[in-house]
Amino acid sequence: MGVKRGLLIDYEFCLGCSECETACMAAHGCGPDMMGIKVTKLGPWKTRDGAWQYDFVPIPTDWCDLCAERLNKGNRPACVRHCQYGVITYGSIDELVSFVKTKPKMMLFTPKSPDNV
Repeated sequence: MGVKRGLLIDYEFCLGCSECETACMAAHGCGPDMMGIKVTKLGPWKTRDGAWQYDFVPIPTDWCDLCAERLNKGNRPACVRHCQYGVITYGSIDELVSFVKTKPKMMLFTPKSPDNV
């Protein structure tokens, strides 16, 4: 069995530019009804400590296959390649988990596909 891979999303620094969405649609030749990643806005609202929360969170969808076709050619997933702020990282789950332990506002995504290698 191969190494399980995924995406690590550090949404603390996402500015909501939606380049990941655009790159995904271009890589797969699809429209906004079938994209593999969607940027969602959280807030603005006041938190318990009185600060304001206003975040953009790139969320992979069930359409995401980690750009299997791109990976087979030795390339990174389109969302990772085109994220201007380095918010999305691709790698092995073990490698990505080590980053999750370093800071808040991170999400780890693994696709549904059983052949996730």
